Amino acid sequence: MKILFPIGSFYPAQVGGPNNSVFAITKILAEQGNDVFVITTDRGIKKEHGVPLNEWTKIEGVNVFYGTSSSLVRYLPRGYKPVLRQILEKVDIVHLTSVFTIFSHIVARECLRANIPYVWSPRGELLSYTIRMKGLKKKLFLKIPFIRNHFRNIFFHVTSLEEKQDLQSIQKEYCNNVVEKDVIFDIPNIADNSIFEKKSRNQTVSSKPYILFLSRINRKKNIETLINAYSEFSLNKNYNLVIAGSMDEDAKYSEKLIKLTSQKGLYDQIIFTKNRVEGEHKSALYKNAKLLVLPSHSENFGMVILESLAQGTPVITTKNTPWGQIEEYNCGFWVEKDTASIKQAIEKYFSLDEQEKGVMAENSVKFARTFSPEVLGHKYNDMYAAILSHKATP
Repeated sequence: MKILFPIGSFYPAQVGGPNNSVFAITKILAEQGNDVFVITTDRGIKKEHGVPLNEWTKIEGVNVFYGTSSSLVRYLPRGYKPVLRQILEKVDIVHLTSVFTIFSHIVARECLRANIPYVWSPRGELLSYTIRMKGLKKKLFLKIPFIRNHFRNIFFHVTSLEEKQDLQSIQKEYCNNVVEKDVIFDIPNIADNSIFEKKSRNQTVSSKPYILFLSRINRKKNIETLINAYSEFSLNKNYNLVIAGSMDEDAKYSEKLIKLTSQKGLYDQIIFTKNRVEGEHKSALYKNAKLLVLPSHSENFGMVILESLAQGTPVITTKNTPWGQIEEYNCGFWVEKDTASIKQAIEKYFSLDEQEKGVMAENSVKFARTFSPEVLGHKYNDMYAAILSHKATP
């Protein structure tokens, strides 16, 4: 098969979870013998990445075109039209990412004109909590006829049951209840095998053992609840809290977190990296942490959870994320998103003896392996084949 992924930003950029999760999908598809193409922008690409712009290049078997970002429309490659039209003449199917990116809708329109089937991964953008954030703008966007027409009688890919249920609700509300022909595939993200590599690095981020939060510094992540829970944690003098992520995305929220830290008298115990962490530094943060806590209001997947587990670091996350299996595998705790529940889970973990913690670390890696390319890779291939045969069943 020949498959196209149009996406606003792509690996090795690190400006969002899909940079890595979509890369893992494209990589395994290429390894399976498919011709995989990606059209993207240079957003998040740094000089040290050594990526050529405005020409096709190969990234681990994947054909990628990094176009210079448009100065007018975010995540739109400047001069994309000839490149897009040329590649659409070759491909069998298109896999779209992001509902609220105009580039996705431009490609969807071209697919409809050329009668090319496409599958859409909302990547959490249609979760009920996400829709409530900046709700009016998003609802108005979804009601635009040009936009709405791209969501009718098509194929969707989600990464959790919760995302599937919320997607169905959105379809009924914004697409005149025309959902009977839509097929929704529920397939988790693939863990690229590189996240299991044990890379040695000196621990420098904290002078003490630490609890880790690693993700976007965004209101959706509910970080203030973690800070409050940590402030009540009976052993917080023995363990620092590291909050890793860029503080540029939501400056007001970042200021709120720093102010809360100061009010709690924890300025010397809570460490903000302030910048996004990548590569070996990120792997080292996971590996050296005692515990990862992701207290989110909502997640369609939560790639940081998988990355942490792959390094043998157990996880605490909320029931607003699709990770109930961490308790079944005994590699973490799945709790309510309030302060008391998160505090209780942290204290429960640190009350375990070293042997019990070691078992949880081993179970973490075992569970993460269930998301490996060897386990999940064929499911994506099967999804595209089913769509092309017009006999798709979720």
